[in-house]
Amino acid sequence: MTLTIHVAQSLRGVVNDLPKTIIVGYTERKTLRQLAVDVGIPPILIVFGMINGVKRDLNDIVGADAEVHFLGTMSGG
Repeated sequence: MTLTIHVAQSLRGVVNDLPKTIIVGYTERKTLRQLAVDVGIPPILIVFGMINGVKRDLNDIVGADAEVHFLGTMSGG
C-alpha cells in the first residue's frame, strides 16, 4: 500500500528536514501515530491528523492508498 503524507508548515517549522510531502510504501496497516513516528514527527506535536480529508484520532488505522495530513499548532495575533 502506498501512503501520501502531507506535513503542515507548523510541524515543518519545528522538526528540521521534514519535506512538505512524503510518499511511503507499507505492507502492514499502521495507526496515524505509528506513521508519524516512522517519518520522524513526534506525535506530541500533532494537533490532529486527517485520512482522506476526514479528521481522525491518532490511534485510527490508515487504510490502503490513503492521503494523510498531519497538522500542528497554529498561532496568530
